[in-house]
Formats: sequence, C-alpha cells, structure tokens
Amino acid sequence: MEEVIDIFSEDKIVNNDNYFEVIDTGEKAYWLGIMVSDGHLPTDSKTAVNLKWTARARYKEEHVEHISKFASLFNTKIKFVLEKYRYKTGEDKGERALMLYICFCNYKVRQDLINLGILPQKTKKDITPVIKNVPKHLLHHFIRGVFDGDGNVDICEGYDENPYPRIPTIEITCNSKEFLEEIKSIVCSMTGASDAFSVIKSKDSFVLRWRCEKSIIKIREWLYRDSTLHLNRKRKKMDKIRIIIEPRPTCKYLGVKWDRRVGKWRASIYFVPGKVKSLGSFADAEYGALVREKVLIEHNLVRSKRNFPELSLEEIQDRLRNL
Repeated sequence: MEEVIDIFSEDKIVNNDNYFEVIDTGEKAYWLGIMVSDGHLPTDSKTAVNLKWTARARYKEEHVEHISKFASLFNTKIKFVLEKYRYKTGEDKGERALMLYICFCNYKVRQDLINLGILPQKTKKDITPVIKNVPKHLLHHFIRGVFDGDGNVDICEGYDENPYPRIPTIEITCNSKEFLEEIKSIVCSMTGASDAFSVIKSKDSFVLRWRCEKSIIKIREWLYRDSTLHLNRKRKKMDKIRIIIEPRPTCKYLGVKWDRRVGKWRASIYFVPGKVKSLGSFADAEYGALVREKVLIEHNLVRSKRNFPELSLEEIQDRLRNL
C-alpha cells in the first residue's frame, strides 16, 4: 500500500538552500540529529537528499504531523509505504511497519550536509565528526533528534504495580560505536548521569543503554530543556518515568525497606550468606520489623542483627496481634 501526501505548494516559495550551512538554532540541530539517524544521501546522485522514517502504523497521524515539519522546510512530499515486514516481539507483534519517505533534490543542502559530516553511505562510516559542528549549547537538541530517530524508551507497562518489573531503560542504536561513545561522553558530562553503562554490540549495530533511574531523570531534564520540537510519544514516556520514579522513604528498622512497586514495606532476612528471603510486604514498617524478629527467633539466626533484642518470642507475638 502506498500513499503520498503532497506538502508542495506552488503558492509557497521556499528558499532554504542554506538551511544546514551553519547550525545556529535548536531547530537546525534537531533536524541534523534526525538526518544522522534516518537520513540518506544516495551515491548515484549529486543533488538527492532522502529521509527514511520507520513508524508503527498505529502512530501514523503523529508521525505524519511531525515529519511534515521537516518536509515543509523544503516544500516537498511525503510518501507512505506499508511494509510486508511485521514486528515479531513486543506490544506491536504482528503489526506491519510503516515507512515514511521524504525525497528532494537540492545540491546546496546536500553539500552542506556532507560538510557537516553526513557522508553518502554513512552506515559504513564514522559519523562522529558531525558532533564537532554542533555548538555546545545546542548539543541537547542534536542528541534529542538522534534519540527521536534511533532511540527507544522502555518503561515496562505496569512498572509501578509489578513486584518484579524490568528497570526503566532508554537507549540509542547506531552502526558507529565511536559515535555512541562520544554521545555517552557528552551526556554524562552535561548531566552527571552514570557512565557505568557501556556501548554493547547488538547484531549488526551497537546500542548505548542507560538503566539507572537517577541517570534517566537527569538525561530527561537535559534532553527536553527549552524543547519545542520533539516526538510527543517519546516525550510522554520520558515524563512517565519521572512520575513513577519517586524518592524512597527511609526506614529505621534493619531488614525493612520501602517497595515502591507495591507501595508497602518489604521485610527480608539472610538465611545464608548471599541469599535473601522475602518475608512479605506490610502496610506498617514496625509490623514488618516484628515479623522479621519472629522469624529470626524461630530459626535461631543468632548472627543476624535484631531490631528488638530485648523482646521474647511471646512479647513479639503479642505486639503483632495488637498492631
């Protein structure tokens, strides 16, 4: 299935030949990031500039609206093709992929992109030099463009209810390991995010992934600072991570911690070194501490520190009944 939306208008005179000559605005930095992730300069033409954008069919309207902003800069068309490829995993399993194509010819725009470091057949080349052409104060716009093009947010639906969820994750995929290493260095230096996460090999590409909650919050604040141009769906996911990750209440009792996933206090003990046994979740922290005391006495775990060493088993049972 093919569909063409015509952005071109004979009444609209567009003169953006010099658009990518100098990256001096957040908008230019963002679209440069998009071109780094999804742009393509054909080798069989000296003027062609292509943008190939993959989307879920269910999000067609949002992606049309977003990509139309780029198409309108050069007064061109958008072509949609519903691919034969179907997603094999995740919430979109069985759904066909939707490809959005923007193609136009402009020698000056193409040469400026090449001068910035986006070369023909860039898939097989190092694109790190592109970063050096983006001013430091616009780097968050550029990386947000790369993230919207080749990034992913996984917050694991039901994270705040599931007692054993996956940790929220953000990642960027690219064929250039050097480029991702440079992105990692910039993000960590600008935000204070953890640099403990490495760029890893994944099939034919590389992935930069953060799975630290505090780091994700810092990255989110920096990435969307003074943003007026972004993919709404990813922005909403990043906002949701900020909402569900809340500071954990502290507890004065040993072996009792707040479990935000269930909204209760979880008590646990070490039966043997390295093995933790959960004793359950409780609405009251003191109740959880008393349950822990009861188990320690019943199993004669004398090496474990107690919260109420002065209480006997009978006294603990009485307090549990009264709480």
